[in-house]
Amino acid sequence: MTTLVHERISPAYRRRVLFGSPVRMHERPDGRVCCFAEGAVVAYEIAHGRRCFGCVFRAVSAGDSECLAVPGVRPAVRMLIGFCSGRRFARALALLQELEARGALSELTDAALLRASVALGSAVSTAVLADAICDRQERPWIS
Repeated sequence: MTTLVHERISPAYRRRVLFGSPVRMHERPDGRVCCFAEGAVVAYEIAHGRRCFGCVFRAVSAGDSECLAVPGVRPAVRMLIGFCSGRRFARALALLQELEARGALSELTDAALLRASVALGSAVSTAVLADAICDRQERPWIS
């Protein structure tokens, strides 16, 4: 089963995928629908006016007790990182891009991304954070 993300952009609000590789996309009159395979990591933005919420989630085949409902996403997904700050969201996108460039994103566990999310608010660069995740070295701000 795939996870469906319905993107919409209107004057009042927007929902859009900022990171992730959909396996299929369908254009509709009210926006685009992106289909993600099970296990895909997706960064998603929901904005209303100037207020913005961002999240990084993992697509799952069926909802379970650890899954959350996200507007515009079906079925429920496993939330990894949630943001209300543009700075933290930008750092999360940079970290995901760095991990994907190194080929490490697909093999990372949810727990590793959850631990890394704590460091996104710190002064540690995303390259150093990606080094620590990929090398699996012990760091006091990850473990």
